[in-house]
Amino acid sequence: FRILDHTVDIYADRSRGLAVVDSEDRYLTISCAAAIQLFETALKAFGIDFESSLYPDLNDPDLLGRITVRSNKPDHVPDEDMLRAIVNRSTIRRGFRSQSLPSAFRDGFVTRGHPFGVHLQVIESEDAQQLLLDHLLELERIQWEDAHFRREVESWMHPMRARTRDGVPVHRGEPLGPYLWGKYSEAPADATMLVAMMLEADTPRAWVEAGRTLMQKLVEASI
Repeated sequence: FRILDHTVDIYADRSRGLAVVDSEDRYLTISCAAAIQLFETALKAFGIDFESSLYPDLNDPDLLGRITVRSNKPDHVPDEDMLRAIVNRSTIRRGFRSQSLPSAFRDGFVTRGHPFGVHLQVIESEDAQQLLLDHLLELERIQWEDAHFRREVESWMHPMRARTRDGVPVHRGEPLGPYLWGKYSEAPADATMLVAMMLEADTPRAWVEAGRTLMQKLVEASI
């Protein structure tokens, strides 16, 4: 983030990329775009007017977004539910709680016809879920057998500590190996939901829209 007066520029820091896990910086771009969306969502919740643009400088591909704050909306009441959702939303890599998901929660995740070709689809069929999970588990196994992949992942995951905010925090007792999809497959069927994100293009602009769409849905789901 680079702040100048009332403008915030969001850059993709290529020095923090992962050459093996994310050789094209796809996930790095998606993550930065999610941060842009979260910033915009917070400004809206506080009632702050702003202008936002993606790739504002075509000569600088690392500059993914620019947000310029204008002014507060008079008499705006902060959206406390949205602000609470922003703070509470987090990624959980442990087991799932046995609690049925409301139908409205599931319906809220479906996105079709996004102007930049992002589609979210809930996988309802148990057979389709199992087929997809089987493939994901096999892909995870193949990746983890790659020594270069394994070494890079292990260097980026660390126990919870306050000294640095780099990498992916891991709670004590959580394994570092391939286990995420296994956790999903062991969870009660009505307590989990498998959602597929599909892009009509595999380009940096599509990755940005993917990150924005994903963060928007995750925050909305946390309300």
